[in-house]
Amino acid sequence: MNSFDTQFLNNYRGLTKFAVLLTRHRQDANDLLQDTYEIGRRNHEKFDGRNFYAWTCTIMRNHWFTLRRRSRFVQHLDDVEVEQLSGSIPCNAAACIDLQAVTKKISTLPECFRDTLVLIAFEDLSQEETAERLGIPVNTVKSRTNRARTQLREMLSA
Repeated sequence: MNSFDTQFLNNYRGLTKFAVLLTRHRQDANDLLQDTYEIGRRNHEKFDGRNFYAWTCTIMRNHWFTLRRRSRFVQHLDDVEVEQLSGSIPCNAAACIDLQAVTKKISTLPECFRDTLVLIAFEDLSQEETAERLGIPVNTVKSRTNRARTQLREMLSA
């Protein structure tokens, strides 16, 4: 097993979660993860050695955008998948229900808001790192994050 395979396996869980958040469908997420592996493997010499997870997430996101433009994916989020996502986090029943509600509401946010919110809140990236990964200005990240949180707050209080 070479260095690329080792690093990919070390980041597999986070990459899987990111793929599910992008595609909102478990099978499409698995396909996207496999495509990301193949693209990364072919281009591993271009990796600068700094942050493997960020590099592979960028590959995944860019490939996903390409696939969406081609209308290859059908996007939907099943209740079973929401339970799978939230089931990996140990919590009491009330907290799980709240987490499921939040996950469902996040999936209904406009894509641009959802992407920034997921990267900042769930991937724990800074605003600068999020801006770099999405290829947008930092002020746009701040604005989108604020709007996403406001919309999410309104949806959850309704």
